[in-house]
This record gives sequence, C-alpha cells and structure tokens, in this order.
Amino acid sequence: MAALAARSPAASSRVPCETTPSKVSHPKRLVRRLQASTSTSASTSTTSATPQQLTDTHETLNFPIERVISDWQTGYVSLHGERSDVKLDVTSGAIPNSLKGGVLIRNGPGALERGGAKLNQPFDGDGMLVRLAFDTEGDSVNFSNAYVKTQGYVDEVAANKFIYKSAFSTGNPAGDWFYNPFDFSTKNVANTHVALLGGRLLALWEGGLPHVVDPKTLQTTEKESRWVDGSVDAPFAAHYKRAAAPPGQTGRRLVNFGAKAGPGEAIITFYEFEDSADANGRCVSKRVFQVPGAGFGFFHDMVVTPSYYILFQNPVEIDGRALLTEYTFGQRSLAGCLQYIGGPEQPSRVLVFPRGEKHEAHGYQSIELDPHFVFHHGNAFEREDGTLVIDSVHWREFDFTATVDVIPSSIYVGGMRSEMHRVEINPANPSARGKRQRISNRCCEFPTIHPRCVGSEHRYMYAAASPIDHPVLWSPNQGVVKFDMETNATQYWHAGDRRFTGEPIFVPSNDDLDSFDGDEDAGNILVLVHDAEEPDESKRTSLAILDAQNIEDGPVATVAMPETIPFGLHGEFVSAKKWAAL
Repeated sequence: MAALAARSPAASSRVPCETTPSKVSHPKRLVRRLQASTSTSASTSTTSATPQQLTDTHETLNFPIERVISDWQTGYVSLHGERSDVKLDVTSGAIPNSLKGGVLIRNGPGALERGGAKLNQPFDGDGMLVRLAFDTEGDSVNFSNAYVKTQGYVDEVAANKFIYKSAFSTGNPAGDWFYNPFDFSTKNVANTHVALLGGRLLALWEGGLPHVVDPKTLQTTEKESRWVDGSVDAPFAAHYKRAAAPPGQTGRRLVNFGAKAGPGEAIITFYEFEDSADANGRCVSKRVFQVPGAGFGFFHDMVVTPSYYILFQNPVEIDGRALLTEYTFGQRSLAGCLQYIGGPEQPSRVLVFPRGEKHEAHGYQSIELDPHFVFHHGNAFEREDGTLVIDSVHWREFDFTATVDVIPSSIYVGGMRSEMHRVEINPANPSARGKRQRISNRCCEFPTIHPRCVGSEHRYMYAAASPIDHPVLWSPNQGVVKFDMETNATQYWHAGDRRFTGEPIFVPSNDDLDSFDGDEDAGNILVLVHDAEEPDESKRTSLAILDAQNIEDGPVATVAMPETIPFGLHGEFVSAKKWAAL
C-alpha cells in the first residue's frame, strides 16, 4: 500500500487533562536507602550513568536481590477450584464511595501445573478470572474466581495432564519425539485480559479468538467467538482501548486490533465497537492493512488518537536454526524461536494507520525509532502542530527464552530493563526518525492513565515499578509509581520489602466520562499485592486501594484475599452504574 500522504492531521476536538501539580515523594525504609545514591529527577535520569553508578551493585545499595528474586518466584503458583461470592471484610481503612457497587475483574494464568507436570512459563497458564464485587454500602468485597472453559482447558482437566502445545513453555506435553516445525498452532489459553462489551465479558488472548463469559456467573458461554455480528477474525488482540469516536462521529468506542503474522508481511485489522450501556457492542468499523516486512513484529498493544491507530513494530525475527532443531525436538518453545535483533541496521518502527472517514483513502506510515522492545503503551495524543506523542514502556531488549524457574540476578544489572519513554513523531515527515526520550531510571511495567484521557493529552501516568531508581540496577516490581509528565516529578509507593505488585488499575472518582472536569488524578488505584513474608502460603494476596493523588501515603484500604492468587496480567473496573445495568 502507498504510504500515507505527508500532511498535518486535522485539528481534533480534545480535552487536555489538566490538573494541579503533584509533589515529589520520598518513600520510606528500604526505598529511602536505595534512592540516597541515585537521582530522583526525570530530567537527569535521561543522561548516561555516572562512573560511580556503573560500579554500583545491589549489595552497595543494600538491596538483597537474591532474596527478592526468590520471594518473587513464590507468586507463580496455581489456584485450583472455583469460588463464588466469598464475603471479605476490609482489613484496614474504608472503601472509597466511588468504588462501592462497582466490580473489578482481572484475568491471568491460574493453572501452572497439572498431573504432576509444571509449566516453566506462566504466559501459558490457563486463564482464570478473578472478580471482586464491592458492596454497595458497607466495607466488604465479594470474591469469585472461575476458569475460562476453553476447549484446551476442558480436555486437559478431563485427562489430568497437559495435552496441547503452548506458545512459551518448552517440552512437548503430548509426549511425542518432535514437533512439526511448520505447525505454529498453540492452545488458546484466554488468559491475558477481559473486556465488557454489549453486556458480555470477553476473555482475551492475542493468538486467537475471544471467549464469551457471563459477567454475573463467570461461566463461559461461547468458545472462540467471532462475536454477535460475526465481525471478529483470528487473531484478536488482548489489548484494546476505550476512546471517543473519531471526529465527526458521536459516542465512545472500544477499539481493538488483530495482527496475523507471516514470513513476508503482517495483516493488521482494526476494529471499532459501540461502547455504551444501551448498545449491543456491534462492530461499526473494520479496516484491514497489509504491512510488508512486519510479519514477526510482535504486536502486543496499541494506542489510538482521534486521527490514528498506532502500533510499534519490534525488531524481531524467527531463528530458523532453532525452529528446525531445538523447537522440533521440544527443547525450545515456539516463542523462544523469536529473537531480538535490534541494532543500527535493525531499528524499531512506529506504524501509523489512518482512522476515521476523512483518512479512508490513505494507507499507513512506517517511521523509524532507535531499537527497543515494547509490550505495553500508556497513551498517545496529537499536538496542534501535528506531532504525535506516544508514552510507552520500552525494554532495552527482550529474551524470549527466559523462564521463571531460573532467574539469575545478573539479569537485573543493565540487561533488558523496562523504562518509561516518550516518543515524538511527525506524520507529515515520515522519513525523519522519531525522537525518543527516557522519562525515568525507575524500571516499570503495566502503565495506566485516567480513562477519559485515552487519545488526548494526559499529565499523569501510573505503573507497577521497581523500588530501585538507578540507571543500571533494577529489580521486580514492588510498588506503584506516578509520573507527572508536565513537571517530571514522581511519586512512589513501596508495598513492602517482600511484597510484589501487579497491574495498577485507575478508577476515576467520577465515572461519567462525558462530564469530565479535567481533575485527572482524582480517583483510586487498585492493585493486587503478593506478600512472600506471609507464613500461610495459601493466603498471600491482598487488594491495596491507593488515593491516586497521593499514592506515597499508602493504601486508604486493604482487603485480604481468601486464597493466594497467582500473579495475573490485566483487568478492568466496571462502575456501579454500568454493572447494575447488566
């Protein structure tokens, strides 16, 4: 397809998310010791490490990295069985009124072992939904969990053993001597995300079709669904965005994509679904693009603005030797045959696709960036001069053969590192390489913002984060960071020396996005916390609720879970109004 003609995007009606400045936090205890020798300013964190920092070790920072890794590994467990509406009282504090009557639903790998065999990569665990329903008046929460009844899950539970090939784990569960190296099929584990759409809950996994779940019972009602109107093709990504309709149209949309990989090109499909309480979630827009040379770009997440859909093409290729040897004989996973090849001759690329009727006649653009790897984006927006700004977590590289059973501490000295970056590109000048700036030395993942700011200019961003603020050293995520993109100030909440945080979910105080007043950080952060120090191994998980304006003050409420919940992936909060309408 022809590249999108050079031009400045049309001015769009957007509401900048303006709020009052935040204050820089100074976390306590272990975190204070870690920060004593490092910079807390985002402006200086974008410079190279000092000679002293290059010689720092975790030991010189008094950070027990070996123990932290061992503690972190205890979160990769299985939770067998299902529970329904187990009442939980608040352990401390009080539930904010804006959460009452609402529901948090989270997806993630729940079964990592079966019949005595254990997966060495949690990305392949069967999808398990956790639902936390907040009481409408009191300070209690009802806990439920249920597995997504994929065909693979049903068959393997009946057989009490792993049967189907998975994408990330090594070994052949079928017991055969070898794989067909040209068979790229894997089990749909439906374990990555959830989306409430048209009164139904979709359990998502980027390698296949979604499964439909009844949100009230958590029971699977349709396997590998093409949706109510037959619009969905495989694969259907697990990372969507809820955003305003394109200019000239009204309402809100759930925007998602699918990326079908191939040796010569990728077939990228963008979908837009009606996203309102009275809509059935029908597809109102579906656009397909052929992207030569992007077959193995590993497209995991997307961002959307009024005028564009945006994907990052990672510099990745198939290792043919590994595919025909180690993979064929069960010594390497299918994903492990992907290799990061970023370098001077292998840049990353930003793929910019037109959105809305105004741009239907145009193709897409491919704009070079310095090499890196991206799983998750925070947000993107358009400036008045036509510049596109994208905030994402950039890994310096990625090793697809990594597993959680063997994690050397050397990984956390330089190495892959996952850092928040801001990218600026100009669609009117696609031949110019994009600008890329590191925002902080603190490694992080799972970025999130106020839902009203999706596709428009934002000020605040939150993410699960390492307690170490250092240009070389890092560690697993043990807290939540808040970035102020306007002042470069940060806040950090440390969950505990032996505690670990999952994805933070932002819940606005005002759930009426049409009456948004610009108070962007007014709300709460919900995050599940794993406590490796808890002596009862079956009760190591709690829900922490933070004030999004002052996260360094710690939880305004905590709720202990009745079971240890395995580390999960992604979820969303359903407001009381939306839940009551189901």
